[in-house]
Amino acid sequence: MGFWMGLFTALRTKLLYTAAYHPSTNGQSERSNSTAEIWLRRWQSLHQNVDCDEGLAPMQALLNASENASTDATPHQLMFGVRQAFVGFLQASRQDADECAKCAAMVVKKQYDGKTTAEN
Repeated sequence: MGFWMGLFTALRTKLLYTAAYHPSTNGQSERSNSTAEIWLRRWQSLHQNVDCDEGLAPMQALLNASENASTDATPHQLMFGVRQAFVGFLQASRQDADECAKCAAMVVKKQYDGKTTAEN
């Protein structure tokens, strides 16, 4: 028996699988991945002389500080019980992150609106 089957058996729960890219089960993950990809592309276009991996920390901080509509809390707040503080050296990264996040949100909204219009 594998690790996951053993864990789920011990917890007396069922291990259910989903199909890749199945919208009803993987929608939130796909949306998060899409937002991260768009954010990194935008960040790289603003910082062309900097390695892309330097944009990961500000992106992670922003995503962890973004409030979820269903929980009314941020991932950081759910994990640690407090809101994430942005101070001093993080402020410039935060401003870049906000700009990139707004751009990513607009692109994702256009993609979503295009899909729902095509389906109707």
